[in-house]
Amino acid sequence: MGIGEPTPLRGAFASFEMKIVLSELLNHASLRVEPGYQPAVARRAITLCAKGGVPVQLVAPVAAPDRPLAPEATP
Repeated sequence: MGIGEPTPLRGAFASFEMKIVLSELLNHASLRVEPGYQPAVARRAITLCAKGGVPVQLVAPVAAPDRPLAPEATP
């Protein structure tokens, strides 16, 4: 059971929310591309992207000053 047809407004909110989530993730984690990864290029409309995504590894979580990492979360 859904909440109706998608609307441009809901799509805009979803896009904005995803930007916030990605911003928080990238500000609080250190990531790197998996060793040996060779990207395959795919065309998406007028842009290019990595076909199948890009595999990344969490190198180290970064604690916020007001929220230190729990001892079990440190690498």
